[in-house]
Amino acid sequence: MAGLMLLMTPVKEQETHKASTRQIRDLAGMEKPTAKNSKDPAGNIGEISADHKETDLPSPDMKALQKKNPDICGWIMVPDTVINYPVLYSPDDYYLRHTPERKEEVHGSIYVRQSPDEEPLYIFGHRMRDGSMFACLHKYSDKSYARKNSFLYLYTDTWHRYSYAGSEIVSERRNDFTGTGDLFTVTCAGRKNRLIVRWNKDN
Repeated sequence: MAGLMLLMTPVKEQETHKASTRQIRDLAGMEKPTAKNSKDPAGNIGEISADHKETDLPSPDMKALQKKNPDICGWIMVPDTVINYPVLYSPDDYYLRHTPERKEEVHGSIYVRQSPDEEPLYIFGHRMRDGSMFACLHKYSDKSYARKNSFLYLYTDTWHRYSYAGSEIVSERRNDFTGTGDLFTVTCAGRKNRLIVRWNKDN
C-alpha cells in the first residue's frame, strides 16, 4: 500500500497499550472469545472463525463496559485478526488520541462519530506499526487474505455480520468515499492518504 503511513510508538507505550487492551477485553469477557456452539471431538470449545454464525458468538459485557465508560457503544471483531476491540462514540475525533479509559495515547480507540445503528456506518482507527488497531486492513489488497478474513462482526444490542466488499486508498481529507457499502472501516493515520475497507451487512 504505497503512500500510506503507519504510526510508530515507543516500546514502553506499546506495552502500556497491550496491557490496557487485555484489561478491557477481560472486562468484556472478550480476551479469548470462543464459539458457544462449537466443540471439537476432544470437547474443547472452538475458537471464533469466519464460518460461525452470529448466534455462536459470546456477547461482550456491555453493562461492565459502559460502567467504565458510557461512550462505549459496541464491539468490533474480525476473526483470526487483531481486530477485537470496543467501539467508542464521540461526535468529534476525541478518541483518535484517547483510550477507552479516556487516557491520552497515540493508539487512541476504535470509534464512530455517529450512532452505530446508522447506515452507512464509518468506524475509524489508527493503522499502527506495532500491528494493533486497524493495522491489518492493508492486507485486504491481497485477494487470498480478503477471502480468508471476509467477515466482520459488530455488536451493538446484538451481533451483526458484514461481508468484505472491497478496499481503496483515498485522500486523508476525503469523506465522500466511493463504492457502496453498509459499513466502512477507515484508517486515520497518514498525512496524505487513508485506507478504506468496505463491508456489506448480511443480516
